[in-house]
Amino acid sequence: WLLSSLFAVLGYLFLRLGVAKIPLFAPNVGPVAESNLIQRLITIPYEIVSYLWIIFFPKDLFICQHTLISNISDFRFWGYLGLLGILGMLGVWWGIRLKSKAFFFFVFWFFGALFLVLNIIPLDMTVAERWLYFPFIGFLGMVGIILGEVIRAFPKAFLSNLFLFCLVVLFSCLSLR
Repeated sequence: WLLSSLFAVLGYLFLRLGVAKIPLFAPNVGPVAESNLIQRLITIPYEIVSYLWIIFFPKDLFICQHTLISNISDFRFWGYLGLLGILGMLGVWWGIRLKSKAFFFFVFWFFGALFLVLNIIPLDMTVAERWLYFPFIGFLGMVGIILGEVIRAFPKAFLSNLFLFCLVVLFSCLSLR
């Protein structure tokens, strides 16, 4: 195991240093990497809302975003913090209503994985879509549990009509886009 790990590390170093010519300790290029802790902390609501926006409306995707909230009076701090407070209360309400350990597991999965990319430890960009891959699994788990409860709560005839209606609306919206 140790020998195979050593070969993997040596292969990576060869590709990074020899082929790509990228130094091990490259300077940070994003403004969030050069900002202080307070600026990174007040940027967190913007980052979370950006990731939620990517989940619900993935339009105009970019490889990275370099937005930095540098002033506490910025609307993107207070407005997004209020929105997250409302969404958080809804999430707590659903969690208490469901009494599901699996739901809380997926909530912790989503926010635990998202916590790693919120620039508390500075990264080279503020938001990157690829950083949402792992937290998205937790989000899908939460949605699956909520949908399971909705399916149990309504009769099958109503759900089949609702499902058909949602598909027509979804396909119509995608066709218009």
